[in-house]
Amino acid sequence: MPRFRANFTDNHLAALVTVWRLVNATSQAVAFSQNMPERRDYWKRYLNDLAEEGWLVSKLIHSTARTGKTGRKLGTLYALTKEGAAVVAETIGIEPEEVFFPRNGIYASSPFQFPHRAEFIEVLALFLGHQKASKGGFEVLDLVPYYRHEGSNRLGTGKAATSVQVSGEFRTRTIVPDALMRFRVGDTVRLAAIEFHRETDTRGIIEQLRKHGAAIEQGLFSAMFEQGAANHVLSIHANADKLRNVRERIEAGEFPNFSRYAAGFHFATAHDLAERGLESAFYGIQTKQQSSIFQ
Repeated sequence: MPRFRANFTDNHLAALVTVWRLVNATSQAVAFSQNMPERRDYWKRYLNDLAEEGWLVSKLIHSTARTGKTGRKLGTLYALTKEGAAVVAETIGIEPEEVFFPRNGIYASSPFQFPHRAEFIEVLALFLGHQKASKGGFEVLDLVPYYRHEGSNRLGTGKAATSVQVSGEFRTRTIVPDALMRFRVGDTVRLAAIEFHRETDTRGIIEQLRKHGAAIEQGLFSAMFEQGAANHVLSIHANADKLRNVRERIEAGEFPNFSRYAAGFHFATAHDLAERGLESAFYGIQTKQQSSIFQ
């Protein structure tokens, strides 16, 4: 084990592994992942220990207005360093190449992307918290967020690891899910594309979901993970009114042939996800019943 100036505790390891799984993390995300949502400051101390040791890098982020002015502090993002990745590999006993870390640090092509990322990371952390609480009944096998990049950002060849090109009549052919997650429920392994709708207008959300229908039809995400079955789509909304508007527009026919894909689309608000949990928060639009994807 590499030397650590403080006592390296199980909590330090839990924080370090959570940052690895999420690629970037906030102290609130770590708190959610440990099912301790009120203990953000408690986990921040462990993250700061790890940053002081050089195993994490950190970046303070603020809300950003389109005028270029910055607003309130949103928190601090953390990411693994090369040294931190080596500690994860050695401590949990996996090969070093299996531990991804962002070689360019905490990067975004625009500061406007950070507020969405910070909120979405905390949504993702709820899935890790569900894993911890399920005691083996649920496991996140792979988790790939959109801000994990392949190629070189410096050379302009970088692209989101979740990005694919769909065929069909769309304004743009590219679709970049906020995350792809392969998970196990009992003995069943499933793949889901996750979208966190925070500021996108309703029309844009419908277009995005239609692209997901095309991606399912064309087997694009399933092929990435060599998953035989079609992937699911988790549509998570920051605003309940906007989710209602999306539901009404789908029911009005703005997503042609939705019934063909409906069984694979699951809808929830971020609030319900945090308050009610994965097993109760998601529902299907056509059935208007609770989804069984996590049961």
